[in-house]
Amino acid sequence: KREGKLGGGVRRTCDSLWRGRRAASGAAHCVTMSAAEVEVDEISKKLFELLDSFPRMHDRCVAPLAEGRRGALVLRGAVRMLSTVVAVSDASKAQESKDRFKVLLSRAKWTPQESLLEDLGGCGGTKGLKERIESMDVDREYVVVVVGELGPDELYCVHDCLRGVPSVPDIGPWLYVLDHGAERSRSRPGFSYAALKPFRVAPD
Repeated sequence: KREGKLGGGVRRTCDSLWRGRRAASGAAHCVTMSAAEVEVDEISKKLFELLDSFPRMHDRCVAPLAEGRRGALVLRGAVRMLSTVVAVSDASKAQESKDRFKVLLSRAKWTPQESLLEDLGGCGGTKGLKERIESMDVDREYVVVVVGELGPDELYCVHDCLRGVPSVPDIGPWLYVLDHGAERSRSRPGFSYAALKPFRVAPD
């Protein structure tokens, strides 16, 4: 639900519009991980949380690329490049999705399902990616894959499925409310009570 007007300075609240986050890391099955893989994991987690706080990213940015087809938005490159793209997106003060993720969208490529796994042949972390793409709701959800180029012919990826909410204003980031409204967090707190769950609010 949303409460309050959309006028300046009035808080909007968004409750029960975000589903519980699904596991994002493709590394859950790994017994040991290299330092570079851990870094890609951390970069990916930061990106997924940032994307998740912009609920109009799906219909404003990803859906026009996908045109109703199944696939994924793929950000691929050296670890330093991945880190820079995420850092720039995070530091930006732009509140609309297209402006906030301008650098990301210029570096990422939407790849259809039929060629995605072929492009990622031999890449670590792809377990569950095919099933994730096949099970997503193309009208509301999109899959993001972060692919780190760790060395010659060595790739490692992390993937997640994010959900759009077209009924809210294209303004972000929407953050979780903590400490009785005194704090904000991009990460969903690990608590709930019966039907009560943390909710997000739009920027003031």
